[in-house]
Amino acid sequence: MKVFDNGSVYDRINCLILRIKLFIINLSINTKTMNSNSTVALTKKVIITSSRPVTKEDFIKKIGEISKNLIEYLKENGCKEIGHIKFISTTDGEDYLQFSVHDISKKPKIQGILRKTFEKIKLTLNIIEFGVGREKIDNKLDSEMKNIKDYFSNLS
Repeated sequence: MKVFDNGSVYDRINCLILRIKLFIINLSINTKTMNSNSTVALTKKVIITSSRPVTKEDFIKKIGEISKNLIEYLKENGCKEIGHIKFISTTDGEDYLQFSVHDISKKPKIQGILRKTFEKIKLTLNIIEFGVGREKIDNKLDSEMKNIKDYFSNLS
């Protein structure tokens, strides 16, 4: 007898549990090799609105620029390793786009489907890094989130 009648909900819960377990294992391995006092994990959220439709290509390009800025900042300020940098975007709960960086020296991975254009999108930035102080990275993330919000708000 299934606990859930809807298999898709059951599958989603199992998938989420598996992801959490993998995350904990990965974090456990990384923190054994790094000083736990230099580990920073932060999440920032923003709702971006634009007076005109934004194309998914423009959005992905801007996220790529911010990702590049963050990576350069981390390198310049003593980052030893990243757990990840993730930009998770949703529009009205329908579309989902994840832009992930797991290694400073590799290209980002893009997953999900985003409609061709949108005027409002929720963006969550999550970062785990080793080596740059919490206050420095917190200020940098605030600055980058403000930049992306201003950029799309001021499109004409």
